[in-house]
Amino acid sequence: MKTTYLVNQEQPDGSVCLAVVSSAVWRTVVERNKQLPLDQQRYFVIDYIADSSEIDRMVIETTAEDYRVWHKEHMASERNRRLGNAYQFVPLDALRYGTDGIEYLQENFLADDQLEEIVCSQIILVDLRRKLAEWKPWANDLLDMYLLGNQRNCTGVIAEKYGVSDRVVRKYKRQLEDFIKKFLEGVPF
Repeated sequence: MKTTYLVNQEQPDGSVCLAVVSSAVWRTVVERNKQLPLDQQRYFVIDYIADSSEIDRMVIETTAEDYRVWHKEHMASERNRRLGNAYQFVPLDALRYGTDGIEYLQENFLADDQLEEIVCSQIILVDLRRKLAEWKPWANDLLDMYLLGNQRNCTGVIAEKYGVSDRVVRKYKRQLEDFIKKFLEGVPF
């Protein structure tokens, strides 16, 4: 890999333009840059150019704004590259060994009617949560406990959170169950 350094240099006619310099000159510019205030520092981006079987690396001086844009994109692509190594992409028509022998991977995905049922359930749950929030302040917390399977042992937690007795929470539970039953009666299935 060949590295080319392009830095802004003043020309004999007084104009400033990018010029190819040696790595020693570039290192000198970078060292001086460390001692300059932020508003006077020079910024560089790195670009790779593939030429047949060879890759050339270009270090190019640029403006602070262009550097910020490049740096943001560069960091995102590096993060994605690093995280991408943790995943394996498999085509949907790939075969795998299941408990019943060889099967297609796509056979393990949901059928359209199952997906529709899941989506409808989620919509109903969102609507229920909205109505519970309008109804009582403790209702959604109690529903969360029910959904987690903790309806039998959530009494103490809810009582402590809302500063009420266990007996009042048991009353809340009955009210919640009645509210949900009435809500579901109005839901078309």
